Amino acid sequence: MAKKYFTVAEAAKKKHVSRVAIHDAIKKGLLDHEWITVEHVIKKRIRVIPAESLKKYQVDESRQARGKKP
Repeated sequence: MAKKYFTVAEAAKKKHVSRVAIHDAIKKGLLDHEWITVEHVIKKRIRVIPAESLKKYQVDESRQARGKKP
C-alpha cells in the first residue's frame, strides 16, 4: 500500500532537497499541505504533504544548488 501523506522530512528526502526548501515551497503555494494531530506520549500537530501534491512538485535547479558549495 502506497503512502498517502509524507512529513516534511520525508518529502525533503524523497525530492533530495532540504526541509527548509520544502517549507519555502509550502509558503509559496507550490506544495499543498495539511495539519494533523498526532498523539504518542503528547499531542502535537504536524504538517503533512499529500503524496499526489509531492508527485506534481518539480524541484528548481536553484533549490538543489542552494546548499552546495562551489
